[in-house]
Amino acid sequence: VSRSRFAREVLEGVKIRAAADAAVLRELRRLGGLCKHAIMEGADSEECKNTIKSLSNYASALIKNLEEQPCKTI
Repeated sequence: VSRSRFAREVLEGVKIRAAADAAVLRELRRLGGLCKHAIMEGADSEECKNTIKSLSNYASALIKNLEEQPCKTI
């Protein structure tokens, strides 16, 4: 984003969301998939289940926060 565009959007009151939010969600989903795969391969299922639950809770909180604060994605 150019400085002039950024300044214009700030002055207009446009909230800007970094594309990093979407990247974080993709990474959380990827890590959850890896845990599920590890369970299928015989890893400690209780530890993996706890990890998946933590990832899911974090992703849900992030999604809720993003929905409560609609803004423009850059």
